[in-house]
Amino acid sequence: MPKDGIPYWDFDDPKIPNSPKDASAAAVAACGFLELSELVEDSVLKQKYVDAAKKNIREII
Repeated sequence: MPKDGIPYWDFDDPKIPNSPKDASAAAVAACGFLELSELVEDSVLKQKYVDAAKKNIREII
């Protein structure tokens, strides 16, 4: 994964790091992180998932 958290459109593209990125995949991942945050009881883990979702969303916009 790139440092910004936005995945490349194809992980096998030989042009990486000059390959297009997939913002919709990052949005789906952010949604998944938010859902996971609602399923865990551990507050530290919950915050980790929320922070990951926020990071992805900030990078997309």
